[in-house]
Amino acid sequence: MKRNYLSLLAKLSDISVDVDESEFLSSVVAVAGQYLDFDVLTINLFNAQASALFLAAGYSRYPADPCIGDTLQIGMGVVGTAAKRRRPLLLQDVEKSSLYIAKYPATRSELACPMIYKGQLIGVLNVESGHKNAFTRQDIDSLKRLAIFLANSIQVLRSRQQVQRSDIAYQVLTAKFAQDYQTFFENASQGMGRMDANGVLVLVNSSFARIFGYSEPEGMLKVRFRDLLLDGARYDQLLARLVEKDFLYDDLQARHKSGQTLDLRINCWLSRESDGRLTYINLALEDISEAKRLQQELQKSERMATMGELAAVIAHEIRNPLAAVLNSAEELQARVNFTGTNRRLIEIILEEAGRLERVVRDFLIFARPTPPRVVAVDINKLIERSLELVLQMDIARNMDGALEVEKHLKSDLPFVQADPDQLIQVLLNILINAVQATKGKGRISVSTMLESAADWSGCPYLVIDVTDNGSGINPQDMGRIFEPFFTTKPSGTGLGLSIAKQIMDTHNGALQIESRLGQGTSVRIVLPTSQPTTL
Repeated sequence: MKRNYLSLLAKLSDISVDVDESEFLSSVVAVAGQYLDFDVLTINLFNAQASALFLAAGYSRYPADPCIGDTLQIGMGVVGTAAKRRRPLLLQDVEKSSLYIAKYPATRSELACPMIYKGQLIGVLNVESGHKNAFTRQDIDSLKRLAIFLANSIQVLRSRQQVQRSDIAYQVLTAKFAQDYQTFFENASQGMGRMDANGVLVLVNSSFARIFGYSEPEGMLKVRFRDLLLDGARYDQLLARLVEKDFLYDDLQARHKSGQTLDLRINCWLSRESDGRLTYINLALEDISEAKRLQQELQKSERMATMGELAAVIAHEIRNPLAAVLNSAEELQARVNFTGTNRRLIEIILEEAGRLERVVRDFLIFARPTPPRVVAVDINKLIERSLELVLQMDIARNMDGALEVEKHLKSDLPFVQADPDQLIQVLLNILINAVQATKGKGRISVSTMLESAADWSGCPYLVIDVTDNGSGINPQDMGRIFEPFFTTKPSGTGLGLSIAKQIMDTHNGALQIESRLGQGTSVRIVLPTSQPTTL
């Protein structure tokens, strides 16, 4: 089951606020159980007089049910500590923390989000999972927003009880609830909007506008939502289903302002008058373009794994008879003084057998990669060695014209923890491609530098740029350059870049390629440094 926060939000907005606190929380828990796959979800409310939390509502998919009314002192366990610190607390592996109270032995991950209203602690929303590392960044952000929504709703319910539903106070509280919801609407990370019965957008938040490439929400008003989609006919079909069911959840493709295709996950629900007349169509959107891309990458990885297994089988079957052919040809050449055509024939056998042996070797490297033997590596020295090897190869010596090689190697670079032999293999593959692209009479530039960290590791990245002014790569081929066995070279195996990317993945690095047909190619090798370094 997937965690569908957008659908949960839509359903929560339908829960009546004309009920008491206990009934409201029970409804929230029931709806949450339909859209979230957590094994435990509890809502713990703060009792200021007792300076403790009590379990007000919850569900459990374990044999043991939550004990409504159970109390927990502030500062105890994950929930109590989150309440004391007034900020979310996440344990991706509860067995590694002394804070975890083993109420549910099967739990392996826990996330507690305080419910705060204007600096006042209302309670704690707590979720648990039977899997380690169960919570993603999206889960954390979405549950934090859900905790804020619950805190606002609970405060409105309590305020209503205090004023005993007097007409004037009721109007004031309704306006306050609307104001809180408006704040939630405006600050939501999901794209939220509303269109009239004719499908024209009349209200969108900033996230909605940003998804489609607009800087301000006002820029999207009076736009027909159907015109934003790639397939208008599909929109018409979905609209018919929506009118029939009042609620819809589906995936659509839309068009960004720049013309780029967007993959969207869309939730729609209807607002009607008391007589059933349709007034508005409410929208909640999530841009899942990146998730789609990652899914495609995963599918590609699975295909590559299957192809790798096949390559290994073929390589093993070929290797032994190939070795026999190569050894026999070498023995014949040593024993017999071949001349003329016979000598050329034996040379062809040795050359082609040698080429096949290198192909088999690449197959085996791709299919059975060896774990890196990590040591401290001076990357500049490694580049110098790789360039020396490439320039000694026939591929560089036999090209017509002069090959110009420029080096811009930054001094005082930190060492990186890597396998030097595998990095040389990456560099050789890239440099050989550059030499072939320039036909030995162009320019190749190799640069090293240090760049700021792009993730939470805090460590800068060491970057190697290899640029050539050769023939470049056809745009139609760019999406396939890392696929195994894909090649545009008459004698290539299509494994060079696949192996290079495989090596970079095992080093927690990256291999990035940009190319323009007829103008050249730039390859960027990115490696994390072993320790944080001051830039």
